[in-house]
Amino acid sequence: MMKTILVLAANPKDTSRLRLDKEVREIGNGLQRAQRRDEFALEQQWAVRPVDVRRAMLDYKPNIVHFCGHGEEDGIAFEDDSGRTRLVQAEALAGLFELFADSVECVLLNACYSEVQARAIVEHIDYVIGMRKGIVDAAAIEFSVAFYDALAAGKSFEFAFRFGCNAIQMLGISEHLTPKLLTQEVRIDSDRGNDVVQEDVEQELDRFDSFYSTSKRTGISVDIYWHRTGLTLEEADLIQRELEREEIPAVVMEHNDPGSPDSVFIGSLVSAQEARIVLSKVPYQIRYIFPLDYPRMEGGDPNGLLIGIGYMSTFDPLYRTKESTPIAVSQADISSLVERGISNTEFQRRLRNLVSFGGRS
Repeated sequence: MMKTILVLAANPKDTSRLRLDKEVREIGNGLQRAQRRDEFALEQQWAVRPVDVRRAMLDYKPNIVHFCGHGEEDGIAFEDDSGRTRLVQAEALAGLFELFADSVECVLLNACYSEVQARAIVEHIDYVIGMRKGIVDAAAIEFSVAFYDALAAGKSFEFAFRFGCNAIQMLGISEHLTPKLLTQEVRIDSDRGNDVVQEDVEQELDRFDSFYSTSKRTGISVDIYWHRTGLTLEEADLIQRELEREEIPAVVMEHNDPGSPDSVFIGSLVSAQEARIVLSKVPYQIRYIFPLDYPRMEGGDPNGLLIGIGYMSTFDPLYRTKESTPIAVSQADISSLVERGISNTEFQRRLRNLVSFGGRS
């Protein structure tokens, strides 16, 4: 029996750019080369608004629904009529899928922080996959491609899920525990049987002083933005390779807005060692640092495990809120952050002082 996969893609213009085109292309290529390619039909809807989602569900009657784009605990980021973000909350999504529970077998929410929505949808759909936290573009793409490769080879949803998690692990990105498979009978983590252990670890990450009692690295990732008037793609690729030699995963993305890079974002769980390594490779003068609660939709990370470079303080100035307004810093401020010999706790104390009260410039 033919199964229809419906891809719903959205990358609102007020969010950071994702390689959704690459994700969908690679999924399609995998299905075309599969042994059971005649058993799957791939349908696509781009720049989806809520009305587009409803109509696509009616038109295509999908068995598998795949969303790719941005997300947060408050909802999945679809687009409005102007192309900006329209968050759709978990309750509304669950209500929609309840109406199609007789035909939809699986929903994959390939978006950051989508576990909240997945838990609501699984009340009506047998298999739902969400992300327990933020996930970098490369890991999200690798997971989804491997997931559909396995399905097209005749494997079960459970096998395909674990196959996707392993694909992230084999890529060398430490995010293979981010996807979470939920079913109506049991909740399955990518780390089999370790729900309690994983929750304990996450609670420990929240205990700042305890976590920074050692000099260990935190397992951060780095977002590198290039732009035709800022960092070149070649410069960004070079930084990525240098960081990966230091065993720090990095993702290169394009920034579509005009301006030159002058800013960075440093998460609240970044270690002194990681910050020193990354900031030493920034090829421009850092004049601003974004607040710790910089919105994730704009390039921040509430989990605190991200450094962002290639950021621009002039991006969308008319729409900046207090949380998204960068703080001016001096070279002395930056030097104090990368000072050798300071502890992780002292590093974060200095960072928090800068972004809370402004630098000394």
